[in-house]
Amino acid sequence: MRTTRPREWSYLRGSAPAPQPWTEARIAEWKATGERPTVAVWTTAQLASFLDYVRDDTLYPLWWLLAVLGLRRGEVAGLRWADVDLHEGQLSVVRQRTTAGYEVHEGPPKSKASRRELALDTHTMRVLRRHRERQQERRTRRLGTGMVCHNSGYVFTSPDGLPLHPGYSPNAYAS
Repeated sequence: MRTTRPREWSYLRGSAPAPQPWTEARIAEWKATGERPTVAVWTTAQLASFLDYVRDDTLYPLWWLLAVLGLRRGEVAGLRWADVDLHEGQLSVVRQRTTAGYEVHEGPPKSKASRRELALDTHTMRVLRRHRERQQERRTRRLGTGMVCHNSGYVFTSPDGLPLHPGYSPNAYAS
């Protein structure tokens, strides 16, 4: 008996599938057939539109880092302020937070090559500085009202200061 492998597994035999932009034709095909490319990426215009849409969202800096630096979801979930040098304009990818079920595991990045230093441009540093200020303001407000707020040291946290779950994805942007 011969089994066929799903096309999504083709990367296991060698090279990874090439990313395909969500062109109008691919979007129309996906809507008509339900089939999507194995690796689909936004066009520059689509990404700019999304970033403009989420500009006032508290997680805008997260979306910005994913888009501009190409960080993986687990890398951004594991990012700590100690890994970000806003004076020198450097970000160190030294850990990631992943899940098995709903259990969170923290450890080194996916591969040796994933452990890296990234240069930050002036706009990204401005975005992160403002995010840190807002995070500190939120913490001060919560503590001032007697609410619990942890000082976890993570860049992206829930309102109580604990790190975001790596599987967290706001449903507001699903459509």
